[in-house]
Amino acid sequence: MIAYADFERRLGDRLGGGGQGDIFRVGNTDFAFKRYIDPGTVDTRSLEALVQWFQSLPTPDQRKVAATAAWPMELIYRDDKSLAGFVMPLAPKSAFVDRMVGSSKTQVLLELGMLMDEIRPASKSWLPKLQARNRIEIIDKFLQMVQFLHSSNIVLGDISGRNFAWSPYVTSIFFMDCDAFMQVGKRPASPQLETPAFKDPDPLPALVPGGSTKDTDNYKVALVVMRVATRLMHITPTPGEGMTFVAQARLEDLQRELGVDHLLPRLQDLWRKAARGAGLRPSASEWLAAIRNEREVTPLTPPLPHDPSFPRPERPREWINLK
Repeated sequence: MIAYADFERRLGDRLGGGGQGDIFRVGNTDFAFKRYIDPGTVDTRSLEALVQWFQSLPTPDQRKVAATAAWPMELIYRDDKSLAGFVMPLAPKSAFVDRMVGSSKTQVLLELGMLMDEIRPASKSWLPKLQARNRIEIIDKFLQMVQFLHSSNIVLGDISGRNFAWSPYVTSIFFMDCDAFMQVGKRPASPQLETPAFKDPDPLPALVPGGSTKDTDNYKVALVVMRVATRLMHITPTPGEGMTFVAQARLEDLQRELGVDHLLPRLQDLWRKAARGAGLRPSASEWLAAIRNEREVTPLTPPLPHDPSFPRPERPREWINLK
């Protein structure tokens, strides 16, 4: 194993951070290192389980996950064997756009929440505008990855507009804050946040470890799909009520631009089901089948990366030379 001091010397620029830790580029690679501020708050066993799951995947699936998620791929320990943090892929360059602030140019990460809002004031002229086909492709990629994780018994937990990035050029999506994901029945490695606009109204999840289940994910998946499809940030499925008139009109416009007629009836049906209680909500696979107008979609692999600007290594550990 590489000495921790030697590893730290290889770190490049600080890319950002928050209450849990700081993120640094690893040298000149396409990887980042998240260094925890207080490793004592991290459930190391749960984090190790996420790393082991990734390393157990066939190489082609490892490559796809690394191109789609900031997944913990390698834990880094200090010389006293205490946890320092983990190595993960960087978000692709195509998920950033330039924005002028005064006379200075800065890069802005394209968060999925930006696609859930119709308002495009002059101050957001830098935000790319998507065609209907690209919007549906991003939803499709999101659903593919969720169904793959659920088929592997992994729960996402905090699903919101801020935890995913998207690319307007290659219509891809990138999952972030993956160290807060958890295996079914286990607690998350890092404390999970609860975004109020995506909170599950059902009280039952509070009784399970980590407070999140596949079913709470399913509720939030419904919000993501419909809010991105309709460009309405605050629509919520309500028992006994159908889709709002505005949401229906937006889906009709989407259908018209796509040249299809299945989206409105199939999404209306799933939206009503999403308002049901725990255990009765549509899965990511059901939403994916509706988007594609298929009878069912069998979970197989993660979505295929389509970002030529961001090649991924077959063996991440060897690429960053942690042997």
